[in-house]
Amino acid sequence: MLAPDEGPGGLDLSWDHFGADLLQQDRLRLAYGVGWRGQDGAQPWFSLGAGASLLYQRYTLITPLAGVNAGQLSAEGGSMDLGAALRPWPWLCLASSVQDVNEPNLGVVGVDRLPRSTRWGLALDLPSLHLQATAAQSLNLDQLETQAGLQWTVPGSALAFRGGLGTENASVGLGFAVGWLSL
Repeated sequence: MLAPDEGPGGLDLSWDHFGADLLQQDRLRLAYGVGWRGQDGAQPWFSLGAGASLLYQRYTLITPLAGVNAGQLSAEGGSMDLGAALRPWPWLCLASSVQDVNEPNLGVVGVDRLPRSTRWGLALDLPSLHLQATAAQSLNLDQLETQAGLQWTVPGSALAFRGGLGTENASVGLGFAVGWLSL
């Protein structure tokens, strides 16, 4: 049996802006998430989140286009996102999310829908081996991408070695954490 986690959940309000010479985009987002734990306060753990966004984009034309009014070079729409995470055991977390569930139309001339994006993944935390591993996939416009990562922390130190693989890339790195400082 699950019981509500401490507190009423989390609320997020954010705004992001992208601006280039001929394109401006804004997104105002409101999101809420809440979690539940097992009755003893431990595992299992489950959380849900939902978000709503107002999207706005506008274009600037260098030369006029036939049949296009300069006052019609902007579009706006609303978007919805959903997500869930489950931690059935302390060492495993499973998560999934869907962004732009309603595929909002941001077409200035005609229909141009933002595609629905689906993501799922898992994370393993093995403290006895000082190891953390992740694997995830995302599906967007029938394109499936896979990512994976691994981190090993040197026992008794603040140093961690990291590596990651994507569909078309690989990366390696180091991490260092002492108290509130993390690099």
